[in-house]
Amino acid sequence: MPIRSERKSVAFEYKFVDEAAAPGTFEGYGSVFNNEDDGGDLILPGAFAGAIQRHQAKSTMPKMLLNHGSMGGFFGGSDPMADLPVGAGTR
Repeated sequence: MPIRSERKSVAFEYKFVDEAAAPGTFEGYGSVFNNEDDGGDLILPGAFAGAIQRHQAKSTMPKMLLNHGSMGGFFGGSDPMADLPVGAGTR
């Protein structure tokens, strides 16, 4: 059975609130808990606890990729830009 892919885009709001922030920096959420998205996904509190613990143990941060990254395997996409690093976490 072929996998049907669909692209969606939504408008979002951004605002600059910290005039003292270093140029090129931004603040945002990696995920919002208890909020069902357009695809019906719901991320519960604690969902990332194991991943956060593993990164803390190695003194690393999760990758910040454009468009979630290719996600590999079954869900992998063909967008060559999907694995483009767009930043680095600081906390």
